[in-house]
Amino acid sequence: MKIKFTYAFDYDRMLGISLGNQFSDEQMLEMRGYLHDVENFWKNEQKPIIETIQKVAGMRFRNDINCYLVKDMFYVALSHPFTLKKEHDFEKLKAIMIHELIHILFVQNEKAAKEMIHILNEKYPRRDIVFKSHLPLFLIEKKVIETLYGKGFMKKVMEIDRYSDEFSHIWKEANQYYPKFNGNILKFLEKEVLKY
Repeated sequence: MKIKFTYAFDYDRMLGISLGNQFSDEQMLEMRGYLHDVENFWKNEQKPIIETIQKVAGMRFRNDINCYLVKDMFYVALSHPFTLKKEHDFEKLKAIMIHELIHILFVQNEKAAKEMIHILNEKYPRRDIVFKSHLPLFLIEKKVIETLYGKGFMKKVMEIDRYSDEFSHIWKEANQYYPKFNGNILKFLEKEVLKY
């Protein structure tokens, strides 16, 4: 699986204008330079990240991915279409990309993703889809980050997410399951989550 990074100035302009920002030729040149920086960064990170995500999740990416870079938008990233807001801190960008790539992995493995949601519907019938899609994602994300970059790096990621009302309670639940999670998220959910 490969990621093709693209700077589409119309997309960038549209997202920026939706936030009330002006678009300029300088922004276009800045983002083309950023595209080059991201491509170089990803050359060093791609193989271990992709291989570790697939191993931990127990799933494989089925298709290459297009990723669009923009200067500004409401979110730090989107998984569909895969879009990254300009991030100066490439360590933070690494964590953001891991998170979004796991979302994409679930979409590319639709049958397994539906089964995960089915299991989580049984266990958590009153929780929303954000919770049900992120609980397994966080288990994978934490294992991938700790495997590749250590617990200190993961602690920084958790510090960022703990301020998010949307994510803090999901992390709390994921951390309860995490000590038993060694990989293959679907099997883990079938064997461990339903029995609690």
